[in-house]
Amino acid sequence: MKKLAIFLVLMVFVFSGSAYADFKGPGAPGPDSAASAKKAQHGTLITLEGHIVQQLGHERYLFRDGTDQVRVAIPNRYWQGQEVTPKTKIRISGAIVRDVSGVEIEVWVLDVVAE
Repeated sequence: MKKLAIFLVLMVFVFSGSAYADFKGPGAPGPDSAASAKKAQHGTLITLEGHIVQQLGHERYLFRDGTDQVRVAIPNRYWQGQEVTPKTKIRISGAIVRDVSGVEIEVWVLDVVAE
């Protein structure tokens, strides 16, 4: 009986925290700007809109939105033939990576936003 009670309590914790985890938009928890990305925890999922303003190295770029700028890592396979200039508005999705060199976003999706 004790094992069943412990199992039920654990299931309540597991499923209660994930009810809002997939919503992205107004009112959703989590970072929504380059400035807030710099304060987010390692592994936090993020989607931002803005511009790539500079290439920093192989697959490393400087991304800027209206709030701040942040380094992003975009593997070549995610460009999918899209041409992007500093004037091209893009949407990136990925995860926050924190290490000794600072904060970076590991990008998994890159889309050009029609203006």
